[in-house]
Amino acid sequence: MADGGGPGGYLLGGVACFCAGAGCYYLGKSHLESAGVVRSARRFRRIHDLSVLLDSSSGHLPLVTVSGRVRSDTPLIGQQSGLPAAIVEQHLHVCLLLVTQHYLNKTRKKNADEEYLVVKKTKENCGDEHLLIKKEEKDDLGQWAHFSEVISSTKKEVPWNLDDGTGHFEVAGACTADGFSLSLGSEVFEKQPHSCGCECTLKILGLKRTERILQIGAPLTVVGEAFKDNSGKITIQRPRNSGPFHVSSSSIDQIISGLGTEARCCQFCAVAFAASGMFLLGGFALR
Repeated sequence: MADGGGPGGYLLGGVACFCAGAGCYYLGKSHLESAGVVRSARRFRRIHDLSVLLDSSSGHLPLVTVSGRVRSDTPLIGQQSGLPAAIVEQHLHVCLLLVTQHYLNKTRKKNADEEYLVVKKTKENCGDEHLLIKKEEKDDLGQWAHFSEVISSTKKEVPWNLDDGTGHFEVAGACTADGFSLSLGSEVFEKQPHSCGCECTLKILGLKRTERILQIGAPLTVVGEAFKDNSGKITIQRPRNSGPFHVSSSSIDQIISGLGTEARCCQFCAVAFAASGMFLLGGFALR
């Protein structure tokens, strides 16, 4: 079997780079097309103008963009932040220190020139695990990796809509839209007292309580398909033809600019991967 520096390694590396470059190219192309579609969306400065046009368009417009501020007739009050909100998410994390090497075993002796691997294991809130491998050239007194684990999570939501003073509309499936996020309402860390003075491989630092909210009065820009039913209620939702659907605190121009930036980054990565692939395949051909 060829090692990483042999001809087989050049061939596999070149093919992998070309595949990665192709993926980046098509991802950038998708972002560029989305930016063009969002740019072509019918813009409304006032919700009242949207309502009038829906009345003359059989109650349906395929792609519009309009802004408003979050309002609710029955708002929630954040337990930690005390702020009025339409959505409240509370997460309880336990923060830990985890030993990253077996330094407690004092009896094992290492040569001065011995190389060994230290594996740092961390966990993100989403549950993904990452292993970072580091080479050490000398004995270490012990390293610790910090990570936190979500041990409980709750979410509350009340009916809400967007209002600009001239009218209001609801957003169906807002939490699944691109760009939607909750703001940090409060974050509190409760330090835990040390239980003992002995050396342990796991130490509890404390508990972290975070509260994320969709605050009443927060401005949001929506891009999507608009409907108006017989009762006069306006709803904007994800387009049925799989078009763009955005709910963001950014303006429409910022959304378009962000899509363009992502497209350029993907195109740059595609060129870099393609160049690396050509270099590796060239090395394979020369060998």
